[in-house]
Amino acid sequence: MSPLRRILILLGLLAFAGGIGFAIYWVFFRPAPPAAPPAPPAVNVPVVGLPPAAPGVPRVPGAPAAEALPAASPVARGGLTQAESVAPTIVRAASLGADGKSVNYYDPTTGRFYRLDEFGEAIPLSDKTFPNVERATWSPAQSKAILEFPDGSNVLFDFETQRQATIPKHWEDFSFSPDGNKITGKSIGIDPNNRWLITSNPDGSGAIPIEPMGENGDKVTPTWSPSNQIIAFSKTGNPAGFGREEILLIGQHGENFKSLTVEGLGFQGNWAADGARLLYSAHSAETGYRPELWVVDAAGDRIGANRRRLNIQTWADKCTAASSSVFYCAVPRTLPEGVGFARDAADDVPDLIYSIDINTGRQTLVAEPDSRTSISSVMVSSDGKSLYFTEKTTGILRKIALQ
Repeated sequence: MSPLRRILILLGLLAFAGGIGFAIYWVFFRPAPPAAPPAPPAVNVPVVGLPPAAPGVPRVPGAPAAEALPAASPVARGGLTQAESVAPTIVRAASLGADGKSVNYYDPTTGRFYRLDEFGEAIPLSDKTFPNVERATWSPAQSKAILEFPDGSNVLFDFETQRQATIPKHWEDFSFSPDGNKITGKSIGIDPNNRWLITSNPDGSGAIPIEPMGENGDKVTPTWSPSNQIIAFSKTGNPAGFGREEILLIGQHGENFKSLTVEGLGFQGNWAADGARLLYSAHSAETGYRPELWVVDAAGDRIGANRRRLNIQTWADKCTAASSSVFYCAVPRTLPEGVGFARDAADDVPDLIYSIDINTGRQTLVAEPDSRTSISSVMVSSDGKSLYFTEKTTGILRKIALQ
């Protein structure tokens, strides 16, 4: 037997003996494990507080929790309301059509005028194009419009006859008479002595100088009243004290009308449908120089009577007369202090739609448009079923169903 084999046999015998010894120790001589302590008696513990939470669902880090937004109502009920985009492009110079349901507007992308009917179809009013119209003033019957261009050119276009007439280039700021047969505006000559408030035929013929303006042309606002009595406002009255203005009402025949005393600055006027009263806005220290609405009688011997604050902050040009007693207004959710001097500061403030009864002063929240934008102009259909508005920053035309 070789020496290597003897060594392997010896090692195997030693390993076998060691294993036998460990087995005998584990079975016969290993100490027993300590006994477990007895279980405590069961106790009924009353339930206090909230039940334990269910296992949580892992969230993606940084992801906001989902919130259920209120659904917008298809019809205005005083809350969030659908504001449907109704024109195929951005619009300018939107105005309610002669039928009281359609909307006439200018499309700056095509340079053409359209009528948006009550079914949402855009119908061209003419095949002529008018590039870069800066402003369009519609006649009451919506059959004509005075178009003002950036270079100062002015054109009267008749959409019924498809004819146009050139109006003097130094005329501006036009307003039609209630029957559409006359216009008023400002004739701005180079010499201040040749600057006048004028009236004329819509095509510019038959001009009549009404009042000299001199250096005060920027203080005169042509606005022909529905009662046919007033053709302009003028902020050229006598000083009325700090933070107050005297507004002169100008007629077309040299009438000596009473003036309006306005508590505040930045006067803007908006006629009721019958011209008997005036909705106006002004800002003052009392309101933090935020515009506030007032109403006052503005016809005949009652001019200036029944002046009343309406306690609602917006500009008068964001309102429209639905009747002789009711206005619809776009009212900013909030206005920063001093915005009356810097209106652009409100361009990003969303508007709410209110109706205002100027007989009682009652204000009713009509809708919160789901577009949540600032509104530049408001129109209400003659049947009271629809409200149209244009967004200030985008020019989108939207519609809210009132009924």
